[in-house]
Amino acid sequence: MKKPLLLICFLAIFAAASFAQIFDFTLVNKTGYTIDEVYCAPSQSDDWEEDVLGVDTLPNGSKVEITFPPLYEKALLILGIDLYDLRCVYDDGEVAEWFGLKLEEIMQITLTYSKDGTTYAEWK
Repeated sequence: MKKPLLLICFLAIFAAASFAQIFDFTLVNKTGYTIDEVYCAPSQSDDWEEDVLGVDTLPNGSKVEITFPPLYEKALLILGIDLYDLRCVYDDGEVAEWFGLKLEEIMQITLTYSKDGTTYAEWK
């Protein structure tokens, strides 16, 4: 009687672990400015949800790991959601947004700011 329960628990843990870190990425700030908030939400969503920065601010020259709970990732994969939008809010209130990112293919996003006033995101 205990063996089937143990097997079920093991499979549940293995399944959750196998989905871990699929959407996680490193965000690098090379804009010359401080970022106060970062939002990352499924493209299908009408809501930016909560700030995922994980630290109070992201100063220029800093980086932060953006992580998602494994069960959240698993639910999104089951639903077939694979495109995400990213929104960064600077300390002066300016906003930069990118749409339709495939986070499962991205390990790092580096933000830079150009003299023409545009924030660029480069990912690998």
